[in-house]
Amino acid sequence: MAVSQNSSDIQQILKPFFARAAEAEERLSRLEAGLTANKGGSDVGDENFSSIVRGIQSKLVINAAETEQVCETQAPKELQTRTAGNEKEALGTLNLLEENSMLVAANTKLTTENAAILAENTKLEAEIAKLKYRITHLVRALKGTDCS
Repeated sequence: MAVSQNSSDIQQILKPFFARAAEAEERLSRLEAGLTANKGGSDVGDENFSSIVRGIQSKLVINAAETEQVCETQAPKELQTRTAGNEKEALGTLNLLEENSMLVAANTKLTTENAAILAENTKLEAEIAKLKYRITHLVRALKGTDCS
């Protein structure tokens, strides 16, 4: 009876951690969906991002397995300390991924703006060349009228 109550206590202690892990996985899937929507899924960065996501998911699975093993072998206080550290690491990594996706979106926006500015610059350079050509011919015409 004492063993099942101890196991029950450990399960109660772990409930918040499993809930947070589920929330983290949900946030991760939303980030993946948002990044795919922003990039159209054709960028090389998606492969890097996907590999990072797979690494995080595997860490979460490993942490869950370790947590179950620890439930069976260690005292509840030790379990709380270890699980909290793993969860903080996973949440920190997720925060970094969120920042990365925001930076990728900002980079995409800046690249688009840069292309528009370059196109406008090219148009202005062509217009300047036309105006220089016209000025050159107007000056020649004026010199021609002064000489006559």
